[in-house]
Amino acid sequence: MTSSSETSTTRVLVIDDEPAICRIVAHTLKRNGFEVDSVSDPNEVEHAVQASQFDVILLDRSMGGMRGSSLVPLLRSQAPGAKILYFTGEFVESEEVAAVDGVVQKPVNSKQLTETLRSVL
Repeated sequence: MTSSSETSTTRVLVIDDEPAICRIVAHTLKRNGFEVDSVSDPNEVEHAVQASQFDVILLDRSMGGMRGSSLVPLLRSQAPGAKILYFTGEFVESEEVAAVDGVVQKPVNSKQLTETLRSVL
């Protein structure tokens, strides 16, 4: 990467318990100029946010018996500058929305996802 792209690249962490979703979203975002890491095991989230700095975190709200909301306090403390967006196909109560910086509804197309991420920065 050149230094000019390093200064303008937005770093995104995708957290979803479905590896296929992580791959598809990462591929889509990379094609649109984002730098992307992904985690499909919620137990690896703390390591991921300690290992790198992210501008945006796409957080699956429901992961195999675990609520994404349980990770929000950790993400806020370990990645205080990152915008956190729920990534979900479910309705999200207003109290839960207040804890994050936005909600991306599944299914989402490439253009919507890219525009939403850019709008929160």
